[in-house]
Amino acid sequence: MRGEAFGYRLTAENGLTITSRSAGHWSQQSSWLNRLYPRELSWHLPVNWKALEPGFSGKLYRLMNLTFPCHWAVQREGVLLGVLTWQRSFGNTDHLWLATPEIMQEDAVRELLTCTRRRLSSRRLARLNYPAAQSEDAFRSAGYEAVQTLLWMEYRLGG
Repeated sequence: MRGEAFGYRLTAENGLTITSRSAGHWSQQSSWLNRLYPRELSWHLPVNWKALEPGFSGKLYRLMNLTFPCHWAVQREGVLLGVLTWQRSFGNTDHLWLATPEIMQEDAVRELLTCTRRRLSSRRLARLNYPAAQSEDAFRSAGYEAVQTLLWMEYRLGG
């Protein structure tokens, strides 16, 4: 699987629609990614957000860096509820990046995770970094399991 999930569309019984991410989804996806993976905490993650951008500059970046992510979006009645990006790695584990609103709809996330899991190769591992204790039931019911849990802590001096 390479590049965008061209023309992909699945309508579930619960009114959810899974499609390829459109360029118009990027603004919301980017906002959600910045909230979920703030720079001060995500510096070590194996992703450059530039690779996810649509348009000419994103295409040029992907071509120069030989990275070709696929994106899927989940919507209900035209409202974007989440975007999942798959990024192949040169190692043995691919990466998934989930972008959701702060108050997510678990059925939408479960449907998105289940649908994309079925589309990915079962011969490769895929890891998804996501804040601990958020929507764990949706992840489990979609076939994912917690492997490692990191909690970010901070101590402010002088105050």
